[in-house]
Amino acid sequence: MANEIIWGIIFGLIGACTLNLGKALQKQGIQLFERQKMETNARAKKGAIWIIGSAFSLIQPLFQTIGQTILGSPATVYSSMLGIGIVIVIIYSYKVLKEPIGKAEFAGAATIIGGTLLFGIASISIGQAPVSRTMIWDNFAVSMIIIGATFVAGILYTMKTKNLWGVIWGIVGGSFGGMDNVFKSMSKDVGVSIDLGAFSGFASIFYYISFGCSAGAFLLTNVGYSSAKAITVVPAYTVFYILLPLLLEMFFYGIIPGAWQFIGIFVAIGGVVLSTAFKRKKVLETGTTTLDNSAKSIE
Repeated sequence: MANEIIWGIIFGLIGACTLNLGKALQKQGIQLFERQKMETNARAKKGAIWIIGSAFSLIQPLFQTIGQTILGSPATVYSSMLGIGIVIVIIYSYKVLKEPIGKAEFAGAATIIGGTLLFGIASISIGQAPVSRTMIWDNFAVSMIIIGATFVAGILYTMKTKNLWGVIWGIVGGSFGGMDNVFKSMSKDVGVSIDLGAFSGFASIFYYISFGCSAGAFLLTNVGYSSAKAITVVPAYTVFYILLPLLLEMFFYGIIPGAWQFIGIFVAIGGVVLSTAFKRKKVLETGTTTLDNSAKSIE
């Protein structure tokens, strides 16, 4: 079990860093589409940046598949690394985009690193003992019904009232992202029709369902961006991307995480909120377009 956790940490870190850095590069290169008049060289440069950013963002399923479906990492471990990606974006924004780092961002980054480190150490320590991952199907069914009903109620509420738009769509998008990780992890042991050894997950229906969740996370998050700022959507997305796998694996398998794992997760989540939700807002006029500098660095 310890090896699976270590692989989850490694590939979770790689996935978190490439995903978040990809978003930052996409945002940097998006001027290609925002500005109609731009010199050819500048347009080519921005286009290249956007393409690289898109590649970084789209390669995420590869790391999920290797870390979870093939190597058997728990979804909770993989998802918990996402906060480190926020730290990478903060560093990138400071070094490359020349945006100042405030006290909240610095404290948030330190908190994310501390919480993630604590969770990783606690998980490896607990992982020395064998853990039975037997699916409790009644809990699975009840969990899916509750999640579905909650999502529908939240979406109907925000579409009718236009209140909490960014928060609710961020939560729903992040939850789909978390379920993507859960189903990829489940595919290793659940619903396998053919024994293919380390590649048995490819024979599980849950592996293919996970891609539907991934697409849902992408689309629903962009619905949130359509009428809300990234500084509202991103924290909600990230918190539930990390939190939902912890809850679902607990219900699905009846495995209660250790106290230090819980503490590490919630410390990291607190750091995410601190480093994103309370970023100082600086408005930048670009022609006829008004951009939120804080949204630019984390969208």
